[in-house]
Amino acid sequence: MNGKNFIISQGNRPWWQLIIAAFFFTGSLIILYYILSHVPLNKTSEQRHLLDGFKILVLCLTLGIGFSVVKDVHIDLDKGYYRNLYSVGPFKYGTWKPIKRIEYISVFNQIKEDGNYDLEVNLWYDTNKHLNLFVMYDIYEALTLGKELAAKLNTKLLDATIPNDYKWVED
Repeated sequence: MNGKNFIISQGNRPWWQLIIAAFFFTGSLIILYYILSHVPLNKTSEQRHLLDGFKILVLCLTLGIGFSVVKDVHIDLDKGYYRNLYSVGPFKYGTWKPIKRIEYISVFNQIKEDGNYDLEVNLWYDTNKHLNLFVMYDIYEALTLGKELAAKLNTKLLDATIPNDYKWVED
């Protein structure tokens, strides 16, 4: 992080997830080849096979993207914008959105249905809007990164890891 521009990156995916993604992308190409070369469009029974092939194609593409997508958060304080940038290999998607006034950073304990929890680090801005910066699983790491980010942004940090016992973290 330098100056008034920040990039918070999820980092690279583990190698085993990339192998699974490659498997699904390869399956997608094979299915697409089969659909385009082997299924004539003149019989209704074969049109059903075409529809089934497209369903499997969409499933494989979705799973491939799910195992390979990387999320980055870009914050440009000079211009007053942020964006969530999603990348799959060389393909990137994300749009800039305005951010007027940063209120504070919070570390929030999000309890899941199975009883486990995730620690969300959020940037609160424009009174009641928030941007989920990243999700962590270790409370010490989440608070440390929250403190560093709050110091860089010259704002406060709210420790909301204990339900109904929120407190401001002092420097």
